[in-house]
Amino acid sequence: MAETARHLLFHYNTLRYRITKLERMIGPFTTDAHLRLNIAVALQALSLRSVSEVLPQRVPVARSAQRGSADAGKDR
Repeated sequence: MAETARHLLFHYNTLRYRITKLERMIGPFTTDAHLRLNIAVALQALSLRSVSEVLPQRVPVARSAQRGSADAGKDR
């Protein structure tokens, strides 16, 4: 934990405090592998969601319009 605190530029006690506070809110993620996985997946989904909000939205095209343009050459 000391190495992690140094890497994050936190004081050792600050990191311990924050981890303890998180464990009180969401459970013992430092010892429960399933909980760590759930948290990682949730954070990844949140990250993807925020990325999709930044990307321009595509305008949906009706299926009949898509088929109509593809089928137009077949009728002739």
